[in-house]
Amino acid sequence: MRVTVAASLVAVLFMTTVASLGVLAIIAEINAELLRGVSTSYDPRRWFGRARLNGTAIPCPVN
Repeated sequence: MRVTVAASLVAVLFMTTVASLGVLAIIAEINAELLRGVSTSYDPRRWFGRARLNGTAIPCPVN
């Protein structure tokens, strides 16, 4: 019984660690793109059909 409890605790800790690392990786990627000044896929303007570049409407892929 104790082995099962210990194994389940280790599994939960492992999954929590992996999930938190994934979230940190996503945050780091967004931060790096924002620091570069690149228009990212997280830009709300891309959620609509068009974005503006130098005042001109350009077609924008909708994912």
